[in-house]
Amino acid sequence: MGNRCWVWVVFLALLCIFLYLPALNGPLLFDDIDNISANTWVTSQSGSFDNLRAAALSGRSGPLGRPVSMLSFAPHYLGENAPTTIIYGMKAVGLALHLLVGLLVLAILRMLSEFVEFRGCTQYADPKLKQGDWLLPVICAGLWLLHPLQVSTTMYVVQRMAILAALFTLAAIAIFVYLRMSWARRQPTLEEVAVGGVWIATLTLLSVLSKENGILTIPLIAVLELCIFAGVINRKTRKSLVALAGLMVFAIPLVLSMVFFLQPESIVAGYSSRSFTFYERIMSEVVILKDYLGWLIFPDIEAYSFNHDNVRVVSSATDLELRWSLALIVAMLVGSASVARKYPFFLCGALFFFVGHSLESTVLPLELQFEHRNYLPSFGIVLMVYQLLKILDDAQPRRVLILVSLMMVLLLSLQLGLRSLRWSNEYILTSHLAESEEASYRSLTDHAAAMIRGPLAIVPVNIADNAMYRESLIELRSVLDRANAKDPSLTTHLSLELLVSLAINEDIVEVDRIFKRLEEVLSLRDLISDDIRSLEAIVSMGQEAFCDTICIEMIDRLLVVVQKRNPKSPLPVQYALVLAEHTENPEMRLRWLSYGQQMTVKKVESTLAFGAAMKAGERGEALEILREAVSDDAKLLGMSTYRDAVHAIWDY
Repeated sequence: MGNRCWVWVVFLALLCIFLYLPALNGPLLFDDIDNISANTWVTSQSGSFDNLRAAALSGRSGPLGRPVSMLSFAPHYLGENAPTTIIYGMKAVGLALHLLVGLLVLAILRMLSEFVEFRGCTQYADPKLKQGDWLLPVICAGLWLLHPLQVSTTMYVVQRMAILAALFTLAAIAIFVYLRMSWARRQPTLEEVAVGGVWIATLTLLSVLSKENGILTIPLIAVLELCIFAGVINRKTRKSLVALAGLMVFAIPLVLSMVFFLQPESIVAGYSSRSFTFYERIMSEVVILKDYLGWLIFPDIEAYSFNHDNVRVVSSATDLELRWSLALIVAMLVGSASVARKYPFFLCGALFFFVGHSLESTVLPLELQFEHRNYLPSFGIVLMVYQLLKILDDAQPRRVLILVSLMMVLLLSLQLGLRSLRWSNEYILTSHLAESEEASYRSLTDHAAAMIRGPLAIVPVNIADNAMYRESLIELRSVLDRANAKDPSLTTHLSLELLVSLAINEDIVEVDRIFKRLEEVLSLRDLISDDIRSLEAIVSMGQEAFCDTICIEMIDRLLVVVQKRNPKSPLPVQYALVLAEHTENPEMRLRWLSYGQQMTVKKVESTLAFGAAMKAGERGEALEILREAVSDDAKLLGMSTYRDAVHAIWDY
């Protein structure tokens, strides 16, 4: 790499750090709370092996718990650091990992460009090849680093999961590309194939244990094999390798399709708690993929949002936007395929982008849209931008390329800097998201929560004499009214309204009105994630000094309603027992214990039998007991039982 390229690398890295600095002071958000700050294993402040192991296995995201990512959060809580220092440190590590991923993007771009440009050379000892051209890969890696869309991954602490998965995936890809460049000109040895395979398999496993979409590592490697290396081994095209790569590119959609046709209930059942159907998700994701492309190619921070729960659900195959989106995607793939021989990075980038989305943006019953899902797939767009800049560089003097690149860097930097400032403060971020007329329900309730933690946190002795506090209360009521208008069937806004009413000692009639509205909503449906968060918040309110005996009775009444609607759920019993223990109410405790006795008897019996088998050293029998317990009532026991069992087996 020449001196000028090193200047570009250092300049872009320092610029990225400088622009992200304000956002390092930002808050924890949304899933950060449940997964990190409220996770007692992660925040235990102990560096012992047992505690770190427990932290790694404490994850509640995804079927595997994402142990590598969870383990990475625990060291931040070692020592007696202030909460703000801990959060700053976690965000700083996120930025450092982002820079490291940027280096991998640079390395892969450089190797791929080198191979494509010089694949006609007879040997890699060619002097031109050794010098190469680093400028274009450096510019494209810098554009990826500075893209403002990456803020909601890099500065959203829990999305370290996505960053680590991308890091390990790109490391595996870098090893693959390095080896394939050599094998294209000579026959690989068995030892090279074995060592390379072990490295790639290990990195793929680490990626999967960071976040489940790390399984896409192999299909993404297949994209590069199909589009760039084209099955060439020792200067001969192996058609079987091309066919295998083509099959692996579509591996995830094929597997998901087989699962759907053989056991449709295993996928469709997850939609019972969603506001959209299986087919609505498939159609909506086509439009969302078009939106993702727009966000990446034409960056506009006004179109970005931390929350996208208000995304439009496409419910008809005749929808005009659906047809245009599908036509655009097909045109993109067909157009890039038609020029693949001359400009291979167009097809490679397009396939990388869509394969990168093939897990989270297809049939699985996840939420429809999140910005962080583009973190790894955006590398595909970088490949396409590289090809465009390469065409420009070949057709025009180098100074034209530098001028265009500087303009792009300036555009991205301005938007990144502004978005970073918004992410530096919870109130600024949420107020910006809530001020739009199209603000989503979650954006409005997030802003209300930020107001309660900010301007409304300290309740004055006499509210009537405090004009500023009264104005903030009026604004809060307005935000909560807007949230209710967005979706009156949800409960987050009601729990926030209840918190404020209790904190400012509002008239009991108003408090009772809110409780009755909660009872009405929760009596009509099974518990969803929004309800669970609301109930957790309400039970926490019951443990505060401002919640008197009448307030406790109202919470008790609400939990009875929830229990009757969800007779198999252990949550109302657990919440009531926590509240009874805190308020030292033995009558309430005994009533709820007897209420939940039949529900938990199987779990208690299974737990005792499991413990006895473990003490006797019969681990196989213990696991069989566990399997039977889960098969009896999977909803009741859930994945937490498996994780408890892993802890127990390890301890024994």
